[in-house]
Amino acid sequence: MAKGWSATDWNKFFETPNPWDYDNNYEQTKYNQTLQLLPDEVIGSALELACAEGHFTELLAPRVNELTGADISSYALRRAKERCNKFANTRLIELDFLINKYPEATISSLQRSPIFL
Repeated sequence: MAKGWSATDWNKFFETPNPWDYDNNYEQTKYNQTLQLLPDEVIGSALELACAEGHFTELLAPRVNELTGADISSYALRRAKERCNKFANTRLIELDFLINKYPEATISSLQRSPIFL
């Protein structure tokens, strides 16, 4: 079984801002299509795994009461925090599935949430 990337590997990948070119047509279409799948009413809570630099997080935050974004890269999370600091309902956490346990609040949110992102 191949070994996955570590936090160090992902931080190296995110040394340069916007490594996925989030503003390209494909990414923007994906974000818009994903948002269209959401119910019209505000979602109670949501968890966005691999939130990276928070480009989708910024679009999702107005649609939920409580949003937790998680990523393995501290570099990406720094940019996500800058991008999303205007949202009081958004919490961004560093999470490595191989090392960290899910925070209690996140598990509780997952169990009540009608959507998983």
